[in-house]
Amino acid sequence: MGVAVAGIVSGCGGESIPTDPATVRAGARVFREAGCQTCHTLAAARSRGRIGPNLDRRRPTADAVARQVRRGGRKMPAFDDRLTEQQIRAVAAYVAEATRR
Repeated sequence: MGVAVAGIVSGCGGESIPTDPATVRAGARVFREAGCQTCHTLAAARSRGRIGPNLDRRRPTADAVARQVRRGGRKMPAFDDRLTEQQIRAVAAYVAEATRR
């Protein structure tokens, strides 16, 4: 029988984003539904986007993902008016967990 482990991902900005399995699963849904795979490569999502950074190579922290999703920048639009704070935190947890090695 396995044991579920919940963690917290925190980056330089000090934001703590829970990485429990339910949050990560919700983040995978947000990644799909928000269309992130259109622009980003992420092996866990089986996406091969070429417009935005390759997330597997970049391996961003959850803080960095949340900040970028909220504010946008470069070619990426801001999603703070399209996603709830809970959705932003979930997708940040998903990307951070999916790219950890």
